[in-house]
Amino acid sequence: MADIFLSYASEDRERIEPLVTVLEAEGWTLWWDRDLIAGPSFADKIQENLDQARCIVVAWSRHSISSNWCRDEASEGIEKNCLVPVLIDDVRPPLGFRSAQTVFLHGWPHDRDGLDALLEGISRCLSTSVGVSTAVTCSSGDQRSIAVLPFANLSSDADQEYFCDGLVEDITSDLAHFPQLFVVSRNAAFTFKGSVVSIRHIAGQLGVSFVLHGSVRKAGDRIRVIATLEEARTSRTVWSNRYDRDAAGAFGVQDELTREIVTALDVEILSGAQGLHRRSKFRSAEAGTLLYRGLYEHYRFDRAAALTARKYFEEFIDLEPDSILGYVWLVASWAFAIIVGWERPHVALPMLKKWVDRSLAIDPEDAHALTGAATLKTLSGDLDGAVDSADRAVARMPNFDEAWFIRGWIQMLLGEPDEAIRNLEHAMRLCPTVNAIKLGVLGTALRNAGRHEEAMQTFRRCLDHHPEFHFARTSMAVVHGMQGDLESARREVARTLKVDPTCTVKRFISPNLYRDKTVMDRCAEMLRSAGMPESD
Repeated sequence: MADIFLSYASEDRERIEPLVTVLEAEGWTLWWDRDLIAGPSFADKIQENLDQARCIVVAWSRHSISSNWCRDEASEGIEKNCLVPVLIDDVRPPLGFRSAQTVFLHGWPHDRDGLDALLEGISRCLSTSVGVSTAVTCSSGDQRSIAVLPFANLSSDADQEYFCDGLVEDITSDLAHFPQLFVVSRNAAFTFKGSVVSIRHIAGQLGVSFVLHGSVRKAGDRIRVIATLEEARTSRTVWSNRYDRDAAGAFGVQDELTREIVTALDVEILSGAQGLHRRSKFRSAEAGTLLYRGLYEHYRFDRAAALTARKYFEEFIDLEPDSILGYVWLVASWAFAIIVGWERPHVALPMLKKWVDRSLAIDPEDAHALTGAATLKTLSGDLDGAVDSADRAVARMPNFDEAWFIRGWIQMLLGEPDEAIRNLEHAMRLCPTVNAIKLGVLGTALRNAGRHEEAMQTFRRCLDHHPEFHFARTSMAVVHGMQGDLESARREVARTLKVDPTCTVKRFISPNLYRDKTVMDRCAEMLRSAGMPESD
């Protein structure tokens, strides 16, 4: 049995041979079809070696991204949770394989930057492998893990999509309050909306052992919700149920679903339901409709949609002024707008404070409200107060990825990069899909920790998925400067200015939220040396 199955396109064989030599020099055994003769047993032989391999390395190139063989072999690695992807050309992996942490070996074998990261990734994969039939696992050890997938809208009215999405939002949010249960975030699960790939594949991508999926059908005044819980490794149906309700009482379905899922997973709830979030009840179906429409617009992550979402949230508050939900989602909307630059701070901060204060007045220990408070305090320069709010949010809702992300961001600004990295990586484990802002902050924390090569890989990964996120390219210029490679720094600055001539040193370092202001002063120095304009 070989340790490693190496998947590649036949056109890349000459480039792959030096990689095989390196891996074998590490003492690992490989199978890479060099001596395989095509024939009736060709596919059987490949499958046999895939089944036996403890680690599957796929080399994505301009040839292999269009190879069905490479895609199938990579899928096997995802299902077995032992895939280590590597890019040997400057290309994007095929759809379905972009959320996996990828090693960059552009220009291999002449350029060997990233080889150490590849060897470390393979070593980790082999050290955690438990044999031929590796089950889907999660980094939380023995903790049960689940992803709640988007429910299919089977109604003739496409406008009911918001109800399907809102129902999943509620189920995910309620489950996330149980510290015994690892719950992948809503954003990660929704990348598979409309996907036709297998449950095992999705579970492998998200790193969970259970998946909940279902459908919603609304006809007239009646609504039917069907939900099914599957064990990922065996595709066994653990639990399934159907709910038929009047449309006016449809929101009660969420509470029943959550209770039955928890029972099916054998999660022992603490006495007194400590940490359990009780969703505010709606006095009318109209209020719930407004909230769900707002969430639907919010998650489009578009500036115009954000304005529409706020309108719905404010209308929800008009009907439900005692419910915390409208306030916390307005906090989320305004905070995101400040961070991505959609709103100017002098306009947005007073609005953010208004809704944070209103949400905390209703429930000062709500995790979403506390995360909003942490964000407000950070943007206002109160880092010590922000730490306290973030810590309380994590304690209140242990599976809330945004709380862990904000906590890591604050620790980075306080000058604690190693602790920041641990928290940021945990946030991305809860939400493993690629997110430009989260990758940007993680790359920055790695840079501050002096882990320059890992920072560069993170920024490159960010640009692979979000080429319009210029912060990542400018950050690469900073890291090149810190490594003494001024030529590469100038090249990245030139690329940035070509696509966005408004980029300046002042824009990159503002606002300087670091406790140690010299952190950004050094970044400014690197950018000036690389030719970036000082200001507009």
